[in-house]
Amino acid sequence: MVIDYVGGRAALDVTIAKALKQPGGRCWLAAGRDVAGTAKDVLQGPDSANWRRCYDRRTGTNVSCGVLHSGEYLAAGNLLRATDVECQVAAATYLDQNPGNLLEDLEVRPLPVESGNPDTARCIPRLPTGPDLLAVGTQSR
Repeated sequence: MVIDYVGGRAALDVTIAKALKQPGGRCWLAAGRDVAGTAKDVLQGPDSANWRRCYDRRTGTNVSCGVLHSGEYLAAGNLLRATDVECQVAAATYLDQNPGNLLEDLEVRPLPVESGNPDTARCIPRLPTGPDLLAVGTQSR
């Protein structure tokens, strides 16, 4: 599983990396940009923001969390459609907070995905209005 290779937590982290198969059966990771070195355990290091998947509402596109963004995708621990409570717990776990201590103006909502969709993104914490977030504070694990 890609998330295990890049050092993430399958029940929580969402990455931009995708596994691709080359002719001859070899696999490699596509990061959406040129990278040097290995992706092994990259989510545990200082470059982790560049490998996490975020959303930029100004452009309506998914971006790396290493650039300005307005929301960061989270998994909720399974491939079912997430509930509000599951997303609150996922956000609190990711931010290392108690669910009751999340910022009042932080909106955490489930994504409208069908149960069973293999994309693990299920929730998106974001500021409902105001400035975009900058991924400087993304914690490495």
